[in-house]
Amino acid sequence: MILDDADWLPPPENVSIVSINLNHILHWQPIPKSWGNVTYSVQSQGEFERFYKNNTWNDVSDCLSISKHQCNVTSEVAGNVLYAFRVRSEQEDQRTSVWAEMVPLFNRETSILIPPKITLQAHGSNSLRLDILDFGEYFQFYVYIWQKEKEDQVKSMKLNRMVTSTSFDQLEGGSEYCVNVIAYAVPINKNSSRSDSVCAKVPALGHKALIIGLVLAFVFALVPLALVARKVIRALLYSCCPQVDIPDVLKEPYIGQKMVNSFYAGEEKCDSMSNVELHDLITSQEKFPDKSQTFR
Repeated sequence: MILDDADWLPPPENVSIVSINLNHILHWQPIPKSWGNVTYSVQSQGEFERFYKNNTWNDVSDCLSISKHQCNVTSEVAGNVLYAFRVRSEQEDQRTSVWAEMVPLFNRETSILIPPKITLQAHGSNSLRLDILDFGEYFQFYVYIWQKEKEDQVKSMKLNRMVTSTSFDQLEGGSEYCVNVIAYAVPINKNSSRSDSVCAKVPALGHKALIIGLVLAFVFALVPLALVARKVIRALLYSCCPQVDIPDVLKEPYIGQKMVNSFYAGEEKCDSMSNVELHDLITSQEKFPDKSQTFR
């Protein structure tokens, strides 16, 4: 079948790609509205298709017969090699345009990296929380923090991939700290410039929280002192009146529980009982001399 000029649509023009932070968006100029209801389809081609699959093209599944004038082709770009993209115009009556290819070819290493937006805010006592705009799975972030007016004492840290928030603890209460961040794209070994610095003040510990903290510290300090005092008291009690095992003759079934209790009651007053018995013995000896001596 041979198509004449009336069966063809004009192709889109100025096909180009804008890549920022490894996010690749294909753009084109649509054909005039006078052509009626027109849609567009996009195809991609990598080095593998170009050299090993006889110069074949792949449909971009999310960009077939769309009315928009742009297409996100990020998922089509998997390596640091040259990629080609093309677009055509379509109508429902099966009329299409020729393919308009993008020139030049695209390599993701040319992606422009811009620093992320960040926020810094108070997060509990003596702590700040940093949140970073998520750039996706390919990015790491380098964080720099310093106390305001002490810019010569900057501390840095690296966040793992997919980590977009962190907290800074044990900061000086009532002081102001500042932070900025650099984004690093791992696949292309390239980093952005530093983000704008943001600052936040660390909340000082309030009077109520201070009083609660002091009370808790006092209570925890009393616990070991109470344990030591308990051990000392037990040692003194044992030295004054050591515990004595019950003689076998006082154990059941030899004797009742009432007499056992009486035995323990006597042990609690061991010092006074011993003194009384000794005094009674001396007194009885004075009143009643040894008869064996009398009759010698």
